[in-house]
Amino acid sequence: MNPNGQADGESRLDRLEQLFLQGAERNEKAHEGFEEEHKRLLTSQVLMVEIMKKLELKVIEIADKLDGLIGVVNGLVKKPAQ
Repeated sequence: MNPNGQADGESRLDRLEQLFLQGAERNEKAHEGFEEEHKRLLTSQVLMVEIMKKLELKVIEIADKLDGLIGVVNGLVKKPAQ
């Protein structure tokens, strides 16, 4: 038995160092996963902005057409029948 009371020959400092290294490795893997997810999020955001710009143009186009249609209908309703 060694002075730390361990029969396997591994000191307390060695065990703590091993735990620290395991924690650092898990942290590094988690950070890599975060970076991948962040990249996907940014890509999605760029795509969403492009889609929103196209949607905005379509809404403007539809609004212009609707304004024209309203003008035609108003003209028909306001004119007396001949």
